[in-house]
Amino acid sequence: MGLWSASRPDLLPKATPSALALTSQAGRVWSKTLADTLTKMDFTQIKSDPSVYVFLRDTLRIIIPVFVDDMTLISKSKPSISAFIKELSTHFKLRAWVSSWSMDPQVTSPRRCS
Repeated sequence: MGLWSASRPDLLPKATPSALALTSQAGRVWSKTLADTLTKMDFTQIKSDPSVYVFLRDTLRIIIPVFVDDMTLISKSKPSISAFIKELSTHFKLRAWVSSWSMDPQVTSPRRCS
């Protein structure tokens, strides 16, 4: 008897997220699902790096580099980031570690090498 039998349809494996993780196509399926969702949210997948998505509208920009299932949200607009997270949470279960970090280097004098 294989994985499925007409006499025992209760033995049919269900397509759950944990079952999907066991398949060899899980990464491709996840990548396509994420791309489809972000595209519906008006993001564009850049051609030079398909793991980076960009949202451009007037002066608002949101950039999202993705590594597997980790995202970094980059924007000058904190309300836009919050709105994006809220909308994305309607599509996926999110576990967020939120960090506010800014890097604004300022050079006051040139460094001299000795």
